[in-house]
Amino acid sequence: MARGERNLLRSIVPRTLKAALWGFITFLMYYIPYQLLLLPALMFPEIFPLGINTLFNVFIAIAIFFAVAIQLFSGTILQHVLSVAKALTLMIYFIYAFEGGIITLTPSFSETAFKIVADLRVFLAMLILIYLLGLAKSIIQAIDFLASEKDQT
Repeated sequence: MARGERNLLRSIVPRTLKAALWGFITFLMYYIPYQLLLLPALMFPEIFPLGINTLFNVFIAIAIFFAVAIQLFSGTILQHVLSVAKALTLMIYFIYAFEGGIITLTPSFSETAFKIVADLRVFLAMLILIYLLGLAKSIIQAIDFLASEKDQT
């Protein structure tokens, strides 16, 4: 094995292990509360539709993917590009998941059905603003990274 290959392995292996550990921790942080929230959905399936389960699985997948990818490419410009992509992806995801801010549920108990409408536009706007701040932060960090790389050369 050439010296260059050994140096490459020495830099890649710790980074890969760190990314895998970060992905596992992210999984646990989302999966444990998810399981606690899933119990009421399983006990009362007529109130909590199956679509919520699928949407949350997609959210966990997005969160884990970006956690691993950002850690894997830490110290490079791709870290900042992935941070921007994460902010944009999660904004689109939350707009879709919250159906634009108006959520309608129609649970039925035996023969009685009723409609629940929740106006979550203010909450959705706050969530989008938080991700817009994260997006701006990621763009500024990318510009700073590129400027510092330019100064070093």
